[in-house]
Order: sequence, then C-alpha cells, then structure tokens
Amino acid sequence: MPGIHDVHYQMFDRACAQYFGAHINLPETIGDVLDALRDAARRVPRGEWILTNSGWYPHMLREQRAPTLAELDAVAPDHKLVVWGESYYLNSNALLASGITRTTAQPANGWIGKDEQGALTGALYGSALKLINPEYNKRSDEERLEALEWALTQMLSMGVTSLRDPKRTPQQIRLYQRLNHQGRLPLRVCAQVYIESHHAPQQVLADLDRYQLGTPLGDHWFRIDRSGYFYVDGGYHRMKIDRPYARTMPGVPDDGVPHFEAEQSHETLQQIVVGMARRGFTGSIMAAGNVALDIVIDVLEKAHAEIGIADRRWVIAHAIYPSRDQLARIAKVGAVMTPMWHHYYYYPVQEFYHGRELAQRTEPYRDIVEAGIVLAQGTDVSTIPLNYFPGLYFTVTRDTWKWGKANPEQGLTREQALRTFTSNCAYATFEEKVKGSIEVGKLADFVVLSGDVLTVPDADLKSLRPLATVIGGRIRYRAPEFTEIW
Repeated sequence: MPGIHDVHYQMFDRACAQYFGAHINLPETIGDVLDALRDAARRVPRGEWILTNSGWYPHMLREQRAPTLAELDAVAPDHKLVVWGESYYLNSNALLASGITRTTAQPANGWIGKDEQGALTGALYGSALKLINPEYNKRSDEERLEALEWALTQMLSMGVTSLRDPKRTPQQIRLYQRLNHQGRLPLRVCAQVYIESHHAPQQVLADLDRYQLGTPLGDHWFRIDRSGYFYVDGGYHRMKIDRPYARTMPGVPDDGVPHFEAEQSHETLQQIVVGMARRGFTGSIMAAGNVALDIVIDVLEKAHAEIGIADRRWVIAHAIYPSRDQLARIAKVGAVMTPMWHHYYYYPVQEFYHGRELAQRTEPYRDIVEAGIVLAQGTDVSTIPLNYFPGLYFTVTRDTWKWGKANPEQGLTREQALRTFTSNCAYATFEEKVKGSIEVGKLADFVVLSGDVLTVPDADLKSLRPLATVIGGRIRYRAPEFTEIW
C-alpha cells in the first residue's frame, strides 16, 4: 500500500516528553498509569522533573478518574512529576517547586484543583498551567534533536513515510531543518508555522509579512505547507456546541468552565483570514464544536467572496460534529477537513461531556466524502510509535476500542478509507502530484504489509502490521522476520 501520511501529529511536543519522561501508552487502569510513572522514576535521576506524554483521558480508565495527589507522591517521592493527561496533574514536589499552595488565587481562564477542604488535588486546568515552573519542560536543542530523530525513526515501524507537524514556531522549525541538513531526518516531514493568534490582527499579519513565507516552501523531504494555526474553540470541556454540556470537568465548579481560556473571536479571525488571503497565504483553523464550525465557515465564505480562496486549501481541523448543511458550505470554499480518528480510543470522553445523542454524531466520514470534500486524517494520539491500523479499522467499521460503534452509518469503503491515510493527505500538503499513491513517476513511498488491506476480514484490519517501509525506493524499516530481498 502507499506509505501512511499522518496529516496532524504534534511530534515536536510528544517526542521529548516520551523519550526523556514517562510513556503512558493507552492505559486501561489507574495501575497502568502508575506503572509507567514508576518506571520513569527508576530511570530519571532523583530530584529531576518527569514529564509524561499525553494521549489518555480519565474516562478511558476502568476507575473513571485521574490519579490522586497521594498516588502521584507515592510513585515518585523523589521527583517533580508533571502528568499530561486531560489536563496536567502534579505531585507535591512539582507543586512546591512551582510555588502553588492552597492559598494561591484562582487564575483567570483557569482552575487550580482543590478538594472540599481547600487542599490541593494536584490538578491544573486552563491558564493555571502557566503557573508551573518552566524548568519542567526545558531541554537543550541537542536533546530535542535527539528525541525528534528517535521518535521519527520509531514511526517508520508503523508504515509512516510522511508526517505533518502543525503549530510549530520558527525556532522549532529550525531544529527540524538542522536534522534535515545533517541527513538525520528519517522520513518526510511537513511543518506549519505557528503564528501567535491571540495578538491583534495587525500584529499577526505583520509577523507573516516579516517571515515572508510564500507557502508551500521547501522540497518533498522537508517543507512548510501553511502559515498560521488558529483556535476557535478547544478541547472536549470547552468546545462550542449547540447544547448544554452533559457534565463539567471533574473537580471544577460549573462557573469555572466558561472562564477557561478564550479562543479566537469571530471578528479577529475574520480580519486575519482575509488579510492572509490577500497576501496569498493559507492556514489551518481548529473548530471542534458545531457552533465553532459555523464561525469558521462564515469567515472562509467572506474571504472567498472577497478574494477567492478555493485553491488555497484552507484546513479545518477536528470538526467533530459537522452537519450536512455545513459540509455543503465547506465544499464551496475548497477547504480540506482533517478529523482525527482518535475517537476510536477517546469516544467515552465525548459521551461524558456532550451526551450520547451528540457523541453518536461524531465524524460523519461518509457525509464528508459525499459532499465532495477532501478528508485527510490526523491522529493527535500521543504514543510513539503509533499503530494506524486500528484507525483504518475504525474508519471502515466505526467500531471503537471498547465502547461499541460510534455513528455506525458513516463508515467508508476500504479504498475510501485508505485514501484518507494516503493520497488525500498528500493533497492536504499540496503534494498529490508526487506522492500518496503508487504510480509511475511518483515518489517510491510504500509499505509491505502482513496482509492485503483491501481483502482481509474487517476484524483483521487492526492486526495488520508493516513488514517493510520504503521511502524514495530505499528500505527505511524492515521487520526482523521479513527476509524478502528486491
């Protein structure tokens, strides 16, 4: 099959956390989380900070809760622990090193977790994360390069030949460039320049003018495909949806949730998008909820009417609950949609916050395809290396990890599903003429699998595995048991 192209994986953030810290790999119980932390505490010198990767939610766990402060203190009594999950969970050493006490005032747009007696729980939400001592995530450039090279190499074993890393600062892009110039970039990478979108529109556009990044920029080994990554809403607990939430965040009072960090306003986003369109730039916008999606579509329609943006392939990221009317409007402005297949794992979080009726409308893949929109899948699952074949299984069957089917009428055919991991992703990065399919004249990026992805029974899709990953005609990964020679 063509090589897998992940169109939305925040590798830069994940690589260091997992390489130097604790790897919490799709846990099923609190015990699994604590075991990963205990293992890291054995490896990391005493007194140092331990950061974890993300990619898990309390709602996935059998206990339906996050680790307690006492549990975190017990597994890492000699370390400063920062657990990255639904939000951040700190042990007592990390709270002390950050100057967070029971008398610390609640910040605007955030929340410090406290129990009924006012004692700290270790949980921090929203802008409260800014209170954490910045030493917790400090790494040298050489350390980050080492972690990036390791992480990208690991992804080869899962058949990934191209990866798009969104929301990267110019400094982070320079580190990718260093890897590339040193010949240490194991696979093809496409990055997106992150512009601080909370600044005034005039400042955002001035930053773009200063960078002068006519995108796409670069070659097909390392390139920049877009400038700007903007948020209209955020995670599950603060998505803009058309109904009351089923529940609020555990430990946060009802009036705490609306005060979480405000995202991009309609008017500000409009000025930025139109200004970018006039300059020939393109970008990505995160709109998870259906109300947020209405705002994004309205903004793109106005930019399209004024300048014409259909050929710029603006990306709408996440867009969990789009209606058919919204999809028809998206098709007219030529936007690409990049939903995340991670609800194979995260589906219970949707039911928790949004209720079952809305959760069962998640990612209407078939409606998106039938509307004529290019659907390119990303992940946002934080585990390295990541197995993509459960994602392919979910795209076809709509069956989740443990929670039954989600929006079961929206499954795609095998060929349609395969395109959402390959050729459609190449389209999203303006590279469909050179990769994404196995054709004469295209880059020789492909994967040899343990079974035929188009004919194995549905249940066997999840257990497919790469035997060899080939990029540019060169074998970059070979499974130990694979002995065929070209």
